[in-house]
Amino acid sequence: MLLDMDDEFQINQSATVKGQLITTTVAAAGATRVKDAGQPRDWGSGELVVPYLAVTAVAALNVGTSFQVDIVASSTIDLTGTPAILSTTGALLPGALLAGVLKRLPALLSGFLRRYLGAIFTVTGVAATTGAVVVGLTHKDARIQSYGDLANSL
Repeated sequence: MLLDMDDEFQINQSATVKGQLITTTVAAAGATRVKDAGQPRDWGSGELVVPYLAVTAVAALNVGTSFQVDIVASSTIDLTGTPAILSTTGALLPGALLAGVLKRLPALLSGFLRRYLGAIFTVTGVAATTGAVVVGLTHKDARIQSYGDLANSL
């Protein structure tokens, strides 16, 4: 499966920055693309969907203390309306956020009916000034072929 931006939450910032630089301590819908089902749905039911986090190959993500990505379902487009965490990285220390790192998150949990699906990035400490991340969805058996300078598999 080649990544084609359809399954990714972040918005590429420019031709030189692939992925999304995390410049605030919490970034949600304002900095990410949110998937809209048009009506409440259970995002984790049916075919297995597995989120991933990739640190682009340009530079390590230099967060202060830790970094966490939550894939959430919400009743509001800004991801604040009763969000349900469907998958999470947990707190990742800076040493785990080296350039080119690719992490597979747990599959989406089922049992939560919400209209919107998105990613919330939480930084503990200072926001990053270098490095960028790509967060998206794939299927259980899919493999990442490449993402810019990233070449790895889940």
